[in-house]
Amino acid sequence: MAESTPPATVTTTTKKAEEPRPAMNPVEAAGRRLERLYGGGRGTTSTTANEDATKPSAIGAISVGKSINPPKILKKWLGSSSGTAGAATLANVAHAAFVLLDPRGSCATGRDILVGLCSEEERRTAAVVSPPKDATDGTEDAKEGEANVKMDVDKPSTTSPSESYLLASSREIESWLLSLAVRIQWRASLFVEAYQLSEKALMILDAHLKDCQIDNSAAVMVGGASTAMEGFAGLLAGPGGLYPLQARLLRYRSLTMESLTDVAQKTGLIAEKRNELATRHRMACLRRDADVSSTVLNLMLRDLLNADQGW
Repeated sequence: MAESTPPATVTTTTKKAEEPRPAMNPVEAAGRRLERLYGGGRGTTSTTANEDATKPSAIGAISVGKSINPPKILKKWLGSSSGTAGAATLANVAHAAFVLLDPRGSCATGRDILVGLCSEEERRTAAVVSPPKDATDGTEDAKEGEANVKMDVDKPSTTSPSESYLLASSREIESWLLSLAVRIQWRASLFVEAYQLSEKALMILDAHLKDCQIDNSAAVMVGGASTAMEGFAGLLAGPGGLYPLQARLLRYRSLTMESLTDVAQKTGLIAEKRNELATRHRMACLRRDADVSSTVLNLMLRDLLNADQGW
């Protein structure tokens, strides 16, 4: 008769529940979402083109950048981020600029302006927030709204700050954050500060567009570049989604000018900007830019109506 074997002992282990991680600042989460839509990622760094072009992750981002339509993506992203933008505070904006924009990159000027809008204590307080329970953007249906909320409460990145700066969408996020700050100041009845900030924001954006023209001219003159490097130049040197943001900033500047309490100052500024608006409209029509041309045309017609010069 065979001997019976003793029953095997069964050991059970209980998995320790992970502690819930705090939600990411919604403004920061929206910025990182645009970076991913542009082909970047959470680990995108702000090093030079020659260093990044040899990495597989960078080449993947470059290949995506050649096939995307930045203005179309940006406008859809603006619509899905409207709820986040409407609830943002200056502290949220300053924190997002601090963690997303490279202090040694092309967006250093805008970053310094945005970080200086509030104290360091306020900025640190806005670093981590609790995810909203019933937050929707108000422009999407229920399913899309829930998806946007889930994307806005992404977990904070575990990489160091120097390794998490935006690259593909840094200029767009800089201009978007500046437009948020202008609107926040205007809603707080800080009309002079809002107008001055809108002027600085437009100067920064125009400088980026000028750099794009110079970089594109240099790219045409230099031959023999690899396919990956050509894609990198197209992603970073092109205007991307800056023109829709230019239209947005022009609209906000007009709004802040009309809100100025000093009538003489307001009248002088509006008259001063007429030639500029005409030039911007002409250039927008030449490049077939519907966003800027339609916005500027509405602003000029509004000026005519306000001055009783309309038809």
